[in-house]
Amino acid sequence: MVTTTASNFKLVGHTNFVHNNPKSDKFHVKKFHHIEFWSTDATNIARRFSWGLDMPMVAKSDLSTGNMVHASYLLWSGELNFLFTAPYSPSIAGNTLTQTASIPTYSHNLAQLFASTHGLAVHAIVIEVQDAELAYNISVTNGVKPSSSPVKLDEGVVLSEIWLYGDVVLHYLSFENTNQSCPQVPYALQT
Repeated sequence: MVTTTASNFKLVGHTNFVHNNPKSDKFHVKKFHHIEFWSTDATNIARRFSWGLDMPMVAKSDLSTGNMVHASYLLWSGELNFLFTAPYSPSIAGNTLTQTASIPTYSHNLAQLFASTHGLAVHAIVIEVQDAELAYNISVTNGVKPSSSPVKLDEGVVLSEIWLYGDVVLHYLSFENTNQSCPQVPYALQT
């Protein structure tokens, strides 16, 4: 039997490592931005996570902000951000299914199907990139299945979406101005 202690363990080649992978680094990724959970009751779930994880709610988009399609609540703790979203009943949303949705890529029918199939589950992983349009185009050119073309939002914000796996999507998000103390989510109003 051979035993290895921490003092005997040494990584070889770390100082001489040259990153050369033709399948990576096709666009600049800045950082992880947030995870979006879809469910049937965003209000209750966001409050429970906020209390349980001691994460304050820093932004929202719901009936009180004029969004008649879905409720979204953003919890924030340093670099960890959770967005909880749930569709409203079609009886509330009525004919405004696309007019008042604060998330430009939001689909009421898809959200209802997702929530009834999965319950509370991750729907989107969002990363901040240098250029969301470029990231989207490079991804699609290299064989990724597109979900939503790049959408230009207010104040130099671009959002694009590709399919990641199953019912989960990956959002590319880019900002011209990122100098803020709390997370900037362009489709949720600050509380």
